[in-house]
Amino acid sequence: MSIFDTMFDTDKSISGLTSELKALYAYNLFKKKNKNILYVTNTLYQANQVYQAISCYTNDVLLFPMDDFLTSEALAISPDLEMTRIETLSNLSDKKIIITNLMGYLRYLPSKKLFNNSFIKLKEEEDYNISELTEKFYNIGYKRETVVTTTGEMAIRGYVIDIYPLNSINPVRIVFWGDTIDSIRYFDASTQRTIKSINEITINPNSEFIVNQNVEETNKKQKYLKQYGDVYSISDYIDNKYTIFDNKKEIDIAYTSLLEEIIDYNISKELNPKTEYMHKLEDISSKDSINLNNFDNDELSIKAHSIELFPSNINEINKRLNKYIKQNTVIICLNNRYSLNKLVDNLDNPN
Repeated sequence: MSIFDTMFDTDKSISGLTSELKALYAYNLFKKKNKNILYVTNTLYQANQVYQAISCYTNDVLLFPMDDFLTSEALAISPDLEMTRIETLSNLSDKKIIITNLMGYLRYLPSKKLFNNSFIKLKEEEDYNISELTEKFYNIGYKRETVVTTTGEMAIRGYVIDIYPLNSINPVRIVFWGDTIDSIRYFDASTQRTIKSINEITINPNSEFIVNQNVEETNKKQKYLKQYGDVYSISDYIDNKYTIFDNKKEIDIAYTSLLEEIIDYNISKELNPKTEYMHKLEDISSKDSINLNNFDNDELSIKAHSIELFPSNINEINKRLNKYIKQNTVIICLNNRYSLNKLVDNLDNPN
């Protein structure tokens, strides 16, 4: 048992942790519970902070980031954030820590089964109907262009399909002989020259808007997903999970403000005030969860903070250390997070 196993009773609500200790807490819980961890913050900035911190301790961490409401609805969804979300949804097969903000937590998603079935596997020397295959690519988010130059595009020229998969550094050229795939090869988008021939490839979806029917491009917005069937959340995609809410009180306050913002937006655009864009927080909040930094009725309160930079003068350093000792303060000073990670794993004496 490490010092953090002793400090953090994982069945209790905790307050007073610094950002670094929150990351350590989540990592420790990830190892101790042997479950997936869904970590929910209020803002996108906080989610990025937690993601960067936990990334110092493990590679088994994913980010599911979402823009704020007005940015995503009135302006445009960030393509980079959307790509990150899709990549996260595509990599949930192994045990992970998934970090999301409130907007990501509330986001409408298709069913996990529907999303997983949207991956298209193609093999050389097997038969496919080109028109049907093109339609499938369109339905999982690929846009038709004359020439592919960036991720998410496809181009059809007779018996040749060029497509730039989400999970690929280079675009792929699929050449047919009738209905049979004659060759599959990566090529350079600028020179059109072949880089490498392959026998098979799996094309990942390029959208979170996955339905079982054709939909016009203008209607491919996540708020309309509910019109085509049941909607799910990122929480539904994560099996055997434990949820951490980073200051649930703050999240609840932000959610109330969000609802007011949505009503104001609907009125300004002369839309039905009851127009829905995402899940209701109370409908998807996990019961198997814990709150960090709630400060109200917490079962465990820790007074933690980052210490000041130590002065270079040895007398000042000694003076500072004596001050901390008199205050019964525990100081852990290490040169990097890797060393702190090793401490978590190897320090067995909490005293």
